Amino acid sequence: MDIKPETDTMLKLSRWMKLLNIKVWWNQKNEFDYPVFKTTAGNRKRSDLLIYSNKKYFVIECKSAIHKKNIYDAFFQLLGYSESKTTYLIDNVPCDISGGYLLATENSFNGHLFEFKYEVLMTECDFGISRLEGIKKGEIPKTEYSMTEAITRLLWRGIEEYKIECPVGVLLSNKLNNTNSVLPLALLKQGKQQYMEVLE
Repeated sequence: MDIKPETDTMLKLSRWMKLLNIKVWWNQKNEFDYPVFKTTAGNRKRSDLLIYSNKKYFVIECKSAIHKKNIYDAFFQLLGYSESKTTYLIDNVPCDISGGYLLATENSFNGHLFEFKYEVLMTECDFGISRLEGIKKGEIPKTEYSMTEAITRLLWRGIEEYKIECPVGVLLSNKLNNTNSVLPLALLKQGKQQYMEVLE
């Protein structure tokens, strides 16, 4: 079966979530038997996946990391989704997207968005005092990959610029805190508060 790169990313992320009993919905009918969410009539501003974890709904914009530009393109897409008035529906019942809006790629499982050859793993040896304080408070992970960190911080500056009120960030892996973890990690910012949330 010939699968488009973005669909392949959606499938890989969905299988990861399904293994952890996290509920997943796709934005369109698919041959993989994932249920489909809908949005308010006439509104084309909708992302790829909807998941339910920790008693909250999260919207996920999926991008193939084969080309870096795909991830760069997602920057304004994700901000657009998060500031739009789109209502997400499951069985015609509106979902409160209180979890947030996340960017993910097929590399999210390994804790980064871009292809590994572009990333440098940063540890506490590379961090300043304020960054170490953030780790101590549980706001950010113990390690991060360089390019993924950069686009995450740009997203966070974007929500300030566009005055977006809902949580926005990236879907990574709790491997950044615990190398043995297989759980997803949402790295988010809402208002001036940055935080991380393990999804299970």
